[in-house]
Amino acid sequence: MAAFGPLDVLVANAGFPILKSVDQGTPADLDRAFRGNLYSVSALVQSAAPLFAASPFARVVAVGSFTSHVFRTYMRPFPMLVASKSALETAVQSFALHFSPTGATFNCVVPGWTEKDGGTRDAVPESELAQNTAHPARAHRQT
Repeated sequence: MAAFGPLDVLVANAGFPILKSVDQGTPADLDRAFRGNLYSVSALVQSAAPLFAASPFARVVAVGSFTSHVFRTYMRPFPMLVASKSALETAVQSFALHFSPTGATFNCVVPGWTEKDGGTRDAVPESELAQNTAHPARAHRQT
């Protein structure tokens, strides 16, 4: 802290879909989702806590997922992602309560579909993406 001062803004933007159904997913898949989407943010918050206390306007923003924020029946669910991102939303609320005496604020934002690089293991196939984003409730895509 002596070198850089207090921490004013922390954005936690970890995330990846595990494209497996409930039948295909394994405990290791669920663990990977929780490590990437929840445990990593918790570790960041714990590590940064002293820096938040030194900032008069510390802000933390975690990136959630629309797949867990509102359940949708018209698209394939991502059960490992949904579980971990739902837990993230709840954890952010808990962080907000815990740090409220310091004045730090915590929010979880929920973007829409975000395209990934094609051909990667985390990319939703283009045909499925087009079908999902064609639905009136999801008529936009973020790139």
